[in-house]
Amino acid sequence: MLKNAHCVDFAARKLRLCTLFIERDKIKAKLLHYGQLPKGIPHINLQGRYVIPGFTDAHSHLISRGIEMQRLDLSSCRSLDECLQKIGAYAKTNALVFASNWDENYWRHNEMKRLNRKTLDKISEKKPIIVRRVCGHYAAVQR
Repeated sequence: MLKNAHCVDFAARKLRLCTLFIERDKIKAKLLHYGQLPKGIPHINLQGRYVIPGFTDAHSHLISRGIEMQRLDLSSCRSLDECLQKIGAYAKTNALVFASNWDENYWRHNEMKRLNRKTLDKISEKKPIIVRRVCGHYAAVQR
């Protein structure tokens, strides 16, 4: 039992003093009224310290994933032409094209053409286009 803890009360959208009952590493109950406290349970008095909801980060790169979701996704493209068509359609309605996740390893067999600055020039020679490969270690950029 953790008592005298500042806890987030999501319903009221503010912090409140509360008591948390924890069993086997899980919060089983949160009490806001001290009259409800059961007797005989070991407790730790947090003396008004904060308890903040959290999660275990399994090294998932949440911020970079959020940024990635704002880009044009080329992961479903199976050829250079398919990539260029998708980039071209996106370029018609956007001032800047930032696309990612192309992987020529999944392109149709015998596809020898490369995604590079020269192929991006077919879309626009003036509009900024950045296309990042799925690995993140290589990008093609239209000046």
